[in-house]
Amino acid sequence: MEIERTIDSREVTELIGKAHKELLRDIRKYVSVLTSANLRSSDYFIPSEYLDAKKEPRPCYLLTKIGCDLVANKLQGPKGIEFTAVYVKRFEDMEHYIKAETPQLSSTKVQLKALLEHEEKLERLEGDVTELKNEIDLTRIQKKRLSDIVRHNAMEAVGGKKSEAYKPYYKIAIAENWRSIKNYFEVASYEEIPRLRFDEAVELAQNWSPSAELKMNIKKCLQQLALM
Repeated sequence: MEIERTIDSREVTELIGKAHKELLRDIRKYVSVLTSANLRSSDYFIPSEYLDAKKEPRPCYLLTKIGCDLVANKLQGPKGIEFTAVYVKRFEDMEHYIKAETPQLSSTKVQLKALLEHEEKLERLEGDVTELKNEIDLTRIQKKRLSDIVRHNAMEAVGGKKSEAYKPYYKIAIAENWRSIKNYFEVASYEEIPRLRFDEAVELAQNWSPSAELKMNIKKCLQQLALM
């Protein structure tokens, strides 16, 4: 009987009720923070691939026990309890298997070394998790403030809600503003902007102005109205 040493991220998503692409996004943020802290991210998350229904390779991760610890730390409620119960049992079975199949690994010396290494990693992880909470994801209040600034910018760009340019170009102005912010921070969503860089995001949003193309389109829209 082969006992796995890791858990596939696809199986984790089934246990925690989260879309696989969302879990991959979270893991990539964890890997970034671990790397910045000079921790070997492969001790937690091992990059891997699987073949989808079209036999095309897709990314996934193999989670070690401490990788599961990190994911479980972010969960609450029944899903968090269920996931913790499953992965703890899985790794306990793996440890029993190793002891039964490779007695030399059960020596006191090897066990003590593994225990000390694990405790050291957990101590580092506790500090990293605290830092991680402050470094990833904006707070709800921060998201709202940033969103308010973007909407205000768009409203000014089109000349107000009563302007003829409002309906065709208000949402375009919002999208252009968000795109400039996401490109600057190199994120797929503004929600991934590091919390500690919020002030920088606010300054960037406040200094936004429409592109030359958007300004021209708004101007043409208003000129056409004036000629009617």
